[in-house]
Amino acid sequence: MDLVVIGLSHHTASVALREQIAFTHQQAEDTLRTAGSEDRMPERLLLSTCNRTELYALADTPATGHELFLDLVRRHRGIELASHADTLYIRHGREMVEHLFRVASSIDSMIVGEVQILGQVHDAFEIARRAGSTGPLMHRLLDAAFRVGKRVRTETSIAIGAVSVSYAAVTLASRIFSDLGKRSALLVGSGETGALAARRLLEMGIGRMTVTNRTFERAAALAEELRAEAVPFESLETALRTSSILVTATASPDPIIRSDLVKRVLAGRKNRPLLILDIAVPRDVEPSVREIPNVFLYDIDSIEGLVKENLDRRRREIPRVEAIIQQEMEQFLGWYAGLEATPVIRELREHYELVRAREMEKVRHRFCEKDREQVEALTRGIVNKLLHEPTTAIRELPRGGAGSLARMELVRRLFGLAGAGRKDGDSDA
Repeated sequence: MDLVVIGLSHHTASVALREQIAFTHQQAEDTLRTAGSEDRMPERLLLSTCNRTELYALADTPATGHELFLDLVRRHRGIELASHADTLYIRHGREMVEHLFRVASSIDSMIVGEVQILGQVHDAFEIARRAGSTGPLMHRLLDAAFRVGKRVRTETSIAIGAVSVSYAAVTLASRIFSDLGKRSALLVGSGETGALAARRLLEMGIGRMTVTNRTFERAAALAEELRAEAVPFESLETALRTSSILVTATASPDPIIRSDLVKRVLAGRKNRPLLILDIAVPRDVEPSVREIPNVFLYDIDSIEGLVKENLDRRRREIPRVEAIIQQEMEQFLGWYAGLEATPVIRELREHYELVRAREMEKVRHRFCEKDREQVEALTRGIVNKLLHEPTTAIRELPRGGAGSLARMELVRRLFGLAGAGRKDGDSDA
């Protein structure tokens, strides 16, 4: 049996192909219930997001995993991936573990440091557990992956700093205004980019949010979703007079926020500053607005500069993340190697030899040197006789199959061997 991952991701496949083979949660669960077999692939997990679809498994050979992945995509998505062979990757053993840990840590993501992937891995594990396709190996492996993700979040700065234009724009707002709860914002436009910025402002506690758009119905629909206020586009100037922050994200080919408008608005504001976040392409705000006193104008170029700065900072954290991955890999692979019969037998004999030696130490003073040698030989013989049948039975346990890992873990538990069961610090899957 070998650990194996087969799949494709944003590194290898176009968004069109990734969309075609993506599985919903229910589709993944239904697939896992029927995929694989107890003899050839006893444990399996399907991770499917907008940027990757991957099958993680315990299989008799990597080829088995490859065949199953092609088959499940063919049966459940109607796509022949054999014609897209260059988009697929297969990793097994140590490389599979490293790949999963890199995914869980977010350094394999399209946006390094994104926080959603760890939750998506957790969801994939829960789906596999409901489908009955997990076992002791996947439990232990995913425990380690979750621990990697949590350590990366707490021990590095990989997730710090906005790396989308919308979030970066709002970050600028929080820098300029210390208490957003006392401020109001006006969003011009109803597209996704502007909506993301508005949601982020609401998450950060903006006091009041107003939405306007040339099509009032679209502004009203977005305002209802955001629990904000919608105003007609003709009331833009009036709404702007009471706003501290203006976010513009329209598809207009020409500027809609001109210098004369901003000057009129500021005339009655008693020097209160106005922050304008122009995240539209082409720009919604005339560049000359930047010259007006008490106006802070940031366009897409300046905001993207902040995004690049944050991405560069995240990438500088990658070596620290990789160090955590290596530590957790060695710990997991050490446990995994110990699932074979020979290491278990060695642990068993070392454990009971230690017990024998400790008991001998307690009574050593009662014997002369000659008697001590005889008692040592006698107790060693007793231990060997007691362990003979368990040792033989362990060697004769079936190798591979669904229960091989569970059997070795059970032996450890029965005999109280070091490392049996969960270790301190293991997380709940």
